[in-house]
Amino acid sequence: MKGFIIAAASSGAGKTTVSMGLMAAFKKRGLICQPFKVGPDFIDPGYHSIVCGRPSINLDSWMMPQRYVIESFWQHAEGADIAIIEGVMGLLDGGDASSAEMARILDLPVILVLDAGGMAETAGAILYGLKNYDNRLNIAGAILNRVGSDIHYKMISEAISGRWGAELFGYMRKDEAIGIKERHLGLVTAIENRPSDETIEQLIRTVEEGVDLDTILKKVEVKAKVMKKAEAEVKDFLNLNLNLNLLFSPQPQPKPKPSSKKVRLAVAYDEAFSFYYQDNLDMLEARGAELCWFSPLKDQRLPEGIEGIYIGGGYPEVYAEILDRNIPIKEEIRNLAEDGLPIYAECGGMIYLSQGILSGDGIFYKMAGIIPKRARMEKKLEAIGYREVELLKDCILGRKGNRIRGHEFHYSRLEGNPHDYNGKKIEYLYQVTDKRGSISVEGFGYKNLVASYIHLHFASNMAVAERFVEAMGGY
Repeated sequence: MKGFIIAAASSGAGKTTVSMGLMAAFKKRGLICQPFKVGPDFIDPGYHSIVCGRPSINLDSWMMPQRYVIESFWQHAEGADIAIIEGVMGLLDGGDASSAEMARILDLPVILVLDAGGMAETAGAILYGLKNYDNRLNIAGAILNRVGSDIHYKMISEAISGRWGAELFGYMRKDEAIGIKERHLGLVTAIENRPSDETIEQLIRTVEEGVDLDTILKKVEVKAKVMKKAEAEVKDFLNLNLNLNLLFSPQPQPKPKPSSKKVRLAVAYDEAFSFYYQDNLDMLEARGAELCWFSPLKDQRLPEGIEGIYIGGGYPEVYAEILDRNIPIKEEIRNLAEDGLPIYAECGGMIYLSQGILSGDGIFYKMAGIIPKRARMEKKLEAIGYREVELLKDCILGRKGNRIRGHEFHYSRLEGNPHDYNGKKIEYLYQVTDKRGSISVEGFGYKNLVASYIHLHFASNMAVAERFVEAMGGY
């Protein structure tokens, strides 16, 4: 099998565009391409999935145990001809959660992307530094992005030719037509801005005109010894049933058993809510959840016969006016929360369950009204980073004392009294620790509802999915 990681000197170098271009170009050649993304990002995997026709999988060496990372990679890469992993930030940024760390864990070669716009010979010094900074990494070569002309490319290639010990695989010309739109939280999601067939064809042409795909394929063969080791380790990984929670949880949990009884889980998915880790959904299905999709924007009723609701993150603030107008489905969710239906909501999903959204223009939009706070949109980033959660009491996600890891990233902040909903107590469920050791409380609980800004990854404690499904089965 072929496989490699796309990395760069910094964020904004064009990793997503280059990754999509390579994926699309190799797929055009008839290769089955399995996409991955390093880190907690939700948006890039959506674009990968459209191009490859296969779900893109997040790999994160902080949120996931290392063994899980390895086995997840090999399980999802099974049957593919080539695996392409888009990195995060700069090659070395993020310490134990960096693209470099992922390359070392998986023992895969790295292809560097360098934004060559505004530079010439200096590009050689940057590539040389990245290639030789850490000799544990296998830097196979580089692709120059946003190159202005053939002359521009020649200047750079001559400056580094034979000096850095790796290949220059070619370049991609600067072309605004193949870029991805951005806004305050990063790129616009694929569900909102699905690339047209014409855009993908243009992307393929740009790659084929400037990048030596044949040489890349020769340089990114995964080592036989790596594949043999992975094949041995992946045998006990079927159905994602490893008891990996022992790494992060204070007490052992039983190995989950496949459920014969299905429970119906309503999962919000539309332009406003689309942030889900594929692994989380897979784990829920493996334990007996039947995923029933619904749109808080378009549907006036939830799917029939549901026993739980999962509302992921997204951009509810962008669609606040539409969400405000769709009163019937908000009333149904509010009534079900009062009835004790298991409900789990993350970030944008939590905002949807709040009193409402106060926009930057000062307009207030009503949401479901369960959590007695409102979300105020800010111009600056309010929170970003990895989080470890310790449950302060038993809930639908686990037992008191269980630990779960995740990530937080948002431009809103909550205002209001967190302890009262219709005269009934709303409790904090999480003690949260960030990577610097700072401790806070978060996570709102009401009956069988759990809502928080934090996007949890269930691989950090495999009992989470099982507990959630059990709670639905007991409703």
